Amino acid sequence: MQSAEWGMESKKNEPLRLLRIPNSRLRNTTLALLGRLAQLVRAFGSHPKGHRFKSCIAHQRLVSFLLILVFFQTSCASYRVVELARGVDADGNVRQFYAVAHNNVIIPEYVINERGEYATDEKTAWERFRARKDELVPKMEAKYRIPSNAAHSMKQTALGSAFTAVFPVSYPIYLMASEAGKRSPADYYDLMVNGPSARTPGLKDEFENF
Repeated sequence: MQSAEWGMESKKNEPLRLLRIPNSRLRNTTLALLGRLAQLVRAFGSHPKGHRFKSCIAHQRLVSFLLILVFFQTSCASYRVVELARGVDADGNVRQFYAVAHNNVIIPEYVINERGEYATDEKTAWERFRARKDELVPKMEAKYRIPSNAAHSMKQTALGSAFTAVFPVSYPIYLMASEAGKRSPADYYDLMVNGPSARTPGLKDEFENF
């Protein structure tokens, strides 16, 4: 069998050997094809060794960071000072009262004093809560129906993302409708994510008393 085009000759009982290709253009084309084939073979051979692009490694690191961030976010409770309706204090004066909400549920025991009165300023409300937190939080979680940290965090994240998307349209409307002193982006997100007021607490065993 002979193949003048590829420059190879084979006789019976003799190994295949290369012949000299007289056409220079054909010879250059053949060498180029063989060179590319060799590159493909080397690339294929290096694949099982686990070589990866830097972009792939960076993507995996980003995913790992986001998973860690979500884990810590969903494992932490949310505590914040909230305004209550104005009322009359022990001296007969009309005052603004404050409480602390646990995952957007008002927990009276965090703030009220021995006479059952709420704090009349944000600083006092927060200081009372910090002093009682370690002792009262487990008891209040057993007493009241409070959303889990994961459920509350996921809800806030979803609402925050949604209102961020419509921020260019909704924030100007919020500025026109809100009162002076409560027009910052932080106030906007607080209203959109947490609602106009925190929820009143409900007892876990309230239906067992009937």
